[in-house]
Amino acid sequence: MEWVKSAGGILLLLGGIYFLKPLLPFMRHLAVPETWFLLASLGLIAAGLALDLAAVLRAARVTARGKRRSRDVAAFLLDAERHVLALVRELCAGTWQPRAP
Repeated sequence: MEWVKSAGGILLLLGGIYFLKPLLPFMRHLAVPETWFLLASLGLIAAGLALDLAAVLRAARVTARGKRRSRDVAAFLLDAERHVLALVRELCAGTWQPRAP
């Protein structure tokens, strides 16, 4: 659900920039229709997604504190990146369901 709020905030920010461009002269040249600008924008999007994934991985490790001796937690942490990526995919798709311990 957090990614929905993040995406909404980014879209609102972009909408504001779009409507301010005609009013502020320095913003008229903010975006250019060139390949380098597209690649830079895609790179920033990828960096944002990677930081979000890193935050979920960090939260998983913090949650595991004090429970590392548990067999299930140890197995999760052994391959934490794969498990966190699967969790993020399920959350984004809206298919995540809590499982019995």
